[in-house]
Amino acid sequence: MRNESSYKENMKKSAMEKQRKDNAFMLDLFSQMVIDESILKSKREKLLDLIDDALDKRDEKKFYSLSQQYKEMMKQIYK
Repeated sequence: MRNESSYKENMKKSAMEKQRKDNAFMLDLFSQMVIDESILKSKREKLLDLIDDALDKRDEKKFYSLSQQYKEMMKQIYK
């Protein structure tokens, strides 16, 4: 009986360890997604501010250049 109990305990421990590893992986993945989203949002806001500044200064060349960068960024996000 001891071997049977030991086997069940080992299987339970193994299943619990797998679950713990899966949970840790999902938490890491979610954390990375939040960080990536935050960085992307920050870059987007900065680019939009620069575009607004170019408009305010009537700098057509800078506006078109920044607008192109913005379009490329959006293509990368929504491909």
